[in-house]
This record gives sequence, structure tokens and C-alpha cells, in this order.
Amino acid sequence: METPSWKRTDGASRRIRIGLISLCALLVCTAGPVGAQVPRGGERSGAADAFPKTWEARLHYQTYVRAPLSRLPATRKHIYRQIEDGVAISFRVVRRGGSVIYLFLRENELGSFDLLSRGNTSIKRDAVSGRLEYMTVLLQDHPGCYARLSPVEGKTLLDIVFFGIQVHQAVSVPVRFDSLIAAPFRKVVELTGDRVRWDLLLGRGAPDPGLEALVEQVRSQLLNLSDLDDGAYSESGEPVFIETGTPSPGGVNCSGFAKWVVDGLHFALTGRYLDVEQLKERWPEHRGNRWTRRLEAERDLYFGLDWSRNLALAVHRARGGRVASDPEHLDVRSIPFLDYVEDIGYPVAALELLSFALALRSPGTLYMGSVSTEYGSSPSMRQHVHLVVLIPYFAADGRFRLAVFERGRETSVESLISRYGDDYIHLVSVRTSGGFQPMRF
Repeated sequence: METPSWKRTDGASRRIRIGLISLCALLVCTAGPVGAQVPRGGERSGAADAFPKTWEARLHYQTYVRAPLSRLPATRKHIYRQIEDGVAISFRVVRRGGSVIYLFLRENELGSFDLLSRGNTSIKRDAVSGRLEYMTVLLQDHPGCYARLSPVEGKTLLDIVFFGIQVHQAVSVPVRFDSLIAAPFRKVVELTGDRVRWDLLLGRGAPDPGLEALVEQVRSQLLNLSDLDDGAYSESGEPVFIETGTPSPGGVNCSGFAKWVVDGLHFALTGRYLDVEQLKERWPEHRGNRWTRRLEAERDLYFGLDWSRNLALAVHRARGGRVASDPEHLDVRSIPFLDYVEDIGYPVAALELLSFALALRSPGTLYMGSVSTEYGSSPSMRQHVHLVVLIPYFAADGRFRLAVFERGRETSVESLISRYGDDYIHLVSVRTSGGFQPMRF
């Protein structure tokens, strides 16, 4: 199997569990085919222009930042209103362990100073020597998305962590660290724009009210969807077992639930639900190898992958798209920082980064995610064992959201990672324009 290009910041397993830790704690610790390709660099994307600023406040308080530590009290807090954007900045000095941390927190629309707001900046000094150690800038409203600038031999090195994944390491910034303490972050973007994907890292998608409404519609029906192994609803709306097509007591498993969601999109376009037998079509010539084909009937290693591709193709055809004989037509195969593994996808541990990039590049789209893991014995082989519905979008407040639904209930990306953090997930895209009319009970 290919080795993915991403790297965990802790150097341990690929399992990511980022809690809502405070920014202070984060700063003290040492950090270890969908849509067209977007241009690289902050200059061409305009991302740096809209990025929240703190440079005026840093300029105003730089005397404190550079002063001998003996002159600083244990804590200090001031409010400074910037001239350029009119935003108030809370300046705080915090002593923690062997460090002194200068925090620059932007006021939000509610008039408070949230530790986890994009643009917030901190500068860390050694509490004994007074040496400046690094400056950290939150790139998104998430504790696992930040840029860290460190002084090294007369120049500056840049490390970037995005949703817990180290995506850039030791990028040279050809200026002294001292000159960046009170400089606009845009300067860093301009000096590294040819090597850093600022278009993605600083990206902020437009609110997607259509997807947000779809998420609420799905949530409103979850209590009416009972759980049943091998359960789904037929083209006529009757409960059936997927394997046999015979009547069931009612309810859905992970595949049946994914069908229920896509049925809502398909019905809005055609007035019909999807046929279970058609969704069971296999595509052995488009995945696997001679070893897996020998176990096709016995193990059904690729059921979840085939099912997800068939769901996406059904909606694509309903929209009048070309009838693709290639079931891989709607696979997600190109995402910055991550390597696609054929018919396996991407690490589950990188799902937040993956989903953010997709929401930015292809709004109005949900995804069928087929989880594959080592499964069974004699022999143990990689098998698609679970199907989830992922809906990434930007909410009305501008913040990124990722709704995760599986087997008739809403879970979370943290839950998925806790169960499948060492496994992979294959994504197939489903456009949602045209309405959503789910089967109701």
C-alpha cells in the first residue's frame, strides 16, 4: 500500500483526538477528481487580504514583548482598538511554567474574546533567558489549525499544522524573526506564497444555506429511522433486506441509510426512489485484483465502495449528466497535502482536512464515505466495512461545519476517528442542487 504524504504532529499513530483545549495550552506545548484546482499563494487567491489582523496591536505593544522580563508583572491585560479594521484586540501577558506568553485575541461579533478565533496571535518567550521562541497564528477557528514562526540562525522557519496534520515543515522565511513580531501576517504569506498553499490554509467559504438546510432536514427525520442489520427501503418505499430483497420489519443499516439520504435527492429530481438491486451492481473490472476477485462472492470485499459509487452515479444521471460507464467518475481523487490510494481513499485521521478542502472547492456537495480496514482471517484482507454520509459546509456564521451521519444517527468526526483512526475512507461526491425530499415515515 502507498505511504500517505501527511504526517501527524505527535509522531505517534495516525489517530487524532483534538479536544477543545485552550489556546494557551496549545502554544506552550511543542507541536511536533472534484472541482477545479484553485491557484496557489495568498496573492493570487486574495486569502491574505481577508485574513483577520492583529499586527497593529502587536506594533502597539511590542515594547512589552521586547522588554526585560523582570519589568513585567505576573499578568497584564489591555484592550487596543485597531485603526485599520476597527476591531478591538485583547492583549494579555500570561506566565505558564517556564514560559511567558503574549496573547493577542480579536473581539468577535458578540463582543467577547474567543481563544479559538482565526487570526489570534501569540508570542512565546523563555521565562529564564527571555529569548523569543516562536510566534503562533491561528489559521482557522480550530485549535489544530495554526502557523508557527521560529527564529533560526538569523532567519525564520515556518511550520504549519492544519486540522492536526503537519502540512508544511521548516519553510524558510528570508527575514529575521524580530522583523515579523509587529509585521502584518500578509508579509509571511507574500514571502512564502510560492511554496505554501495559503489559498487553502486561509480559505473561508461562503455560507451554504442549502446544505445547512439539508442537514437540518436529515436531523429532523433521524428519530423515525430505526436500526436494522441489512435493512433498507425499496423503490416503492417498502422496508426490505438488502441481500435478499425480501420484506423486513423496517429500519436501515449504514448502506440503507446512505440510500435513504440519496433517495431524497433523487426523488426531488425524478419523483422516484432508487432500486436496491441496481445499487448492488458490482464493478470488479474497476477495483481490486486477481487475489480479491477470487473472494468476490465469499467476502464481498468492495460492497460499500460499489454501493457508494452507484448511489452517486444515479443522482448524476438524474441531473442529465452523461451516463458514465466508469463508476469512478465521481470519486474524490485530488486533495492538497494528501495522496489518494486507489479504491481505498484517504486516512480517516485526515478527514477534517479533507472535508474542509472539499467544502472550499466544491460547495453544495455531500459525500458517501466507504470505510475500509483490514478484516477477516484466512486471509486477512482490506475490506469496505462501513458507509457514512459526510456533509461539509460553511455555516451562516462563516465557520466550517462537518455533519457526520451513519446508520440512522448523527455522530461526529471525533467518533469516526476514535473507531477507525488507523483505517482509510473512500469518498464519492454527490451534488445536492435540485432539492431534497426524503422518504418520511
